[in-house]
Amino acid sequence: MVDEAEARGAIEARTADRLRDKVDELESGKPKDRAKRLRELREHLGEAAQRQQIDGVTTARLLTMLERFPAARVDARTDDDEDGDDD
Repeated sequence: MVDEAEARGAIEARTADRLRDKVDELESGKPKDRAKRLRELREHLGEAAQRQQIDGVTTARLLTMLERFPAARVDARTDDDEDGDDD
């Protein structure tokens, strides 16, 4: 979708590159960091929209896609306390 938006001129090339990088980080990062990376990506989208580096329709579509992204694809047997103690 970022590629299509860039081709239509709905998003600046530099902003598109940054978004691709952030999506790559989100997909390849640790599962426990996904919620944080999603939040950062949403913030980046909002800032880019305020600076008019991406149009409103594209921003809304990308934010909708991010809402559907599983924030925590973590094995149900684990939690945020990875050191194994109960505190």
